[in-house]
Amino acid sequence: MLPCRALLEVPESMEMFGVMVQVFGRPVRGDFPGEDYHLFHAWLDSISDKGKELLKSDAQLRQYVADIRKEMASAIQDYQLLLNFVKAKQWDLASNYNLETMKRPLASLPGLSERARRSLSSAYFDRIIRHRILDFQQILQNWDPLN
Repeated sequence: MLPCRALLEVPESMEMFGVMVQVFGRPVRGDFPGEDYHLFHAWLDSISDKGKELLKSDAQLRQYVADIRKEMASAIQDYQLLLNFVKAKQWDLASNYNLETMKRPLASLPGLSERARRSLSSAYFDRIIRHRILDFQQILQNWDPLN
């Protein structure tokens, strides 16, 4: 038996991955040949069942997974709202974030979650942006393409 297979088939690993499958979902089974592919999906079936059992028997874990899925859905919705807004404004995604011109319109975007709004409006976020821009500028200043 392969060492990685032994690790993936211990009860603790199967339970952990089973809960992860309940949080993130699982890859769709395609129509592909190969024993390894079929064994992988058999393992996915097994851990998925284990995750369902754990959630069924543990109300706190079930609520935790539901809360995480809700957070993920909110983050995805925020991302889509922000991306659509940036595209409508014709801002270049490859360009630097400009605190003076971008912060307020993004943070006040209708439909944005309160969590995203607070993050975009925070002084901590501003500091991170400033540091990243400075870091990038230093990299460019020290960059020698011939070296």
